[in-house]
Amino acid sequence: MYIFCRFTNHVQSTFSQCLFINTGIVLLLLSIGTLDIIMNFNNHMNALRIGFVWIAVVLYLFKISWAGQMIVDINCKILKSIYFCGWYNLPPETQYLMKFMMMRCNIPFELKAGPLLNLNVESFANVLKMSLSYFTVLLSVSQ
Repeated sequence: MYIFCRFTNHVQSTFSQCLFINTGIVLLLLSIGTLDIIMNFNNHMNALRIGFVWIAVVLYLFKISWAGQMIVDINCKILKSIYFCGWYNLPPETQYLMKFMMMRCNIPFELKAGPLLNLNVESFANVLKMSLSYFTVLLSVSQ
């Protein structure tokens, strides 16, 4: 548990700002890329090229979000393992330690992109939804 906590804190402190900038760039690329696909739909080769880049950007964002989701899932698995291990049948000293571990697991380990965004599958869907709404705004402004 201690090693897991140190690992997530180290990754968080090292990559938080970089992930925030990457997420902003991905949001911009998805919005502009979708608009560019629609605008160049008559030129099939150009639309196909931009479509492959768009898919690669979506897969990149999903990969990062999946890593954050795995950290959240591991935290939940640790909590469930401690809770269902029969800790109430253990000696009082061990019960005391198990209660502390359960309290610590209630504070979720999350991979964050800056101060605003937790990286998980839900935020992946939110970023996609936000990029498509920015695309509709850009489409209405460009016409």
